[in-house]
Amino acid sequence: MTPSATLRLTATVLGSIVGWHAHPAPTADPDCVRDLLTLVGVPETMSLDSGVRAFQRHAGLDEDGVAGPRTTHSLARYAAAARERAVITTAII
Repeated sequence: MTPSATLRLTATVLGSIVGWHAHPAPTADPDCVRDLLTLVGVPETMSLDSGVRAFQRHAGLDEDGVAGPRTTHSLARYAAAARERAVITTAII
């Protein structure tokens, strides 16, 4: 993921946390969401809507296919954990 994509996603997630109960935050940038979905193992061949729904189902979120605040926050956490596992695995090998 590019630095600018990471910053856009971080801003979306942080903005959604600060204004969690205010007006709904905008959905995350589709390219960022696609990158994060790929990191957590969702096939790139799956449509973005289907990928988001699959992730939401797995994470126990409302399965609406919208990468809103809760979904992007959870997706970012899952992706960070996946990156951490990859780093540990690489260090062991």
